[in-house]
Amino acid sequence: MLRNLRSFLVFLSASSALLPVSGAIINLVPGVSRTDDPVTNVPDWTLDAGYVVDGTNDVIFEAGGDGTGVALVVIGSDLTVYQDRGDYLVSSPANDSMFSVDISEFAGSVISIRLDADLSTSTDILTVTATDGLSTVTNAFNLPGDVANIAGGNDTGFGSDGS
Repeated sequence: MLRNLRSFLVFLSASSALLPVSGAIINLVPGVSRTDDPVTNVPDWTLDAGYVVDGTNDVIFEAGGDGTGVALVVIGSDLTVYQDRGDYLVSSPANDSMFSVDISEFAGSVISIRLDADLSTSTDILTVTATDGLSTVTNAFNLPGDVANIAGGNDTGFGSDGS
């Protein structure tokens, strides 16, 4: 099911308000599912997105499935990253990861968001950063194990889930 969400400004390029990156830039279209799974088996990638902080719960980015996947969502006033590394038949696998940054200070503003995945070393890291150009919040999470693939082959969505 695809859900179009109204509060997205889409810009995906290395020249966003955040510093340029060396990883792959993911080009996505809001509300459209992709079947080429751009982050499957890619060890170093970066997603740049613009978002209007309007107090709604939204899916910004979702990739993978079938037991392995990553999502960037807004829940309340938190920008949350969820990474599923377990068996899709288990409701809460022990190796799943979730971390957040509080974006309440940006209420009513347009922010630049960067989700960065670096799986190229034995210490795999996901980092999320949000900025309005004046203030910046960031958080990073070391994944509990060395992973070769952060997203399975169940489509990708931007502004929607990819199922």
